Amino acid sequence: MITSVLYWSIDPYVFHITETVGLRYYSLLFGLGIFLSGHFLTIVLDGDKNYSHIKLETLAVYLVAGIVIGARLGHCLLYDPSYYLNHPIEMFLPIQQQQDGSWLFTGYLGLASHGGVIGMLISLGILSIRKDYSFISLLDLVALVAPLAGCSIRLGNLFNSEIIGEPTGQSWGVVFTAVDDIARHPSQLYEAMVYLIIFFVIYGKRKRLLPYKGKVFGIVVILIFAARFLIEFTKIDQVSSEAGRYLNLGQILSVPFVILGAVFLFYSNKNMQNNN
Repeated sequence: MITSVLYWSIDPYVFHITETVGLRYYSLLFGLGIFLSGHFLTIVLDGDKNYSHIKLETLAVYLVAGIVIGARLGHCLLYDPSYYLNHPIEMFLPIQQQQDGSWLFTGYLGLASHGGVIGMLISLGILSIRKDYSFISLLDLVALVAPLAGCSIRLGNLFNSEIIGEPTGQSWGVVFTAVDDIARHPSQLYEAMVYLIIFFVIYGKRKRLLPYKGKVFGIVVILIFAARFLIEFTKIDQVSSEAGRYLNLGQILSVPFVILGAVFLFYSNKNMQNNN
């Protein structure tokens, strides 16, 4: 019998107000990811005259709105459309209708990272038009810190005992006691660690990369979604419709983003060659 490194039995709530209302670690880590991202962006905006005209507060408002709305709609429409199209109120409000017709506050039960990225792209497009900012410059800025925010969110998934992995016989398997007593791949930690490494590498090289418009965005998108594609092989199916498929929905949705990143990288390299 394999002895797991960890039996994960932590309450997902930092504290409870009622049985279903309280502060979750997920929310805390989501907010921490935004705060840390803003901190590291401030260093860039204050230290690079090419970006000093961009207001962090305005960027943060558009980003948070785009990511949250996109992630929520992405989950509802991509992963469980039949349910949410019949319960449209639950797409937008953190409540769920019970069998007796009453409503229960549950928080938002599901956010999809692919939808969050789409929402982010749309919100940055609107911001670039309204404030006359360079769209590609905004993408590069956000891409610098996106892996850090992604790391924080995946740690939130860990505290929720969600997005868990397939059973494993490896000694680093984790038993999520809220789910079952089987040692599983800690897929959330795999992603969190990879995203953190991407952040440190790209942010550390920002002064060399940022002058080439689109390069940071292209590299980060390729690395994040290629990693996501591979790590998905360690995860259990997120929805029943994925059963028996070789590729799950997360992997299928990752492919266009890898291609998008490659297009931006090609565009950046071509411009670099033309300027030399």
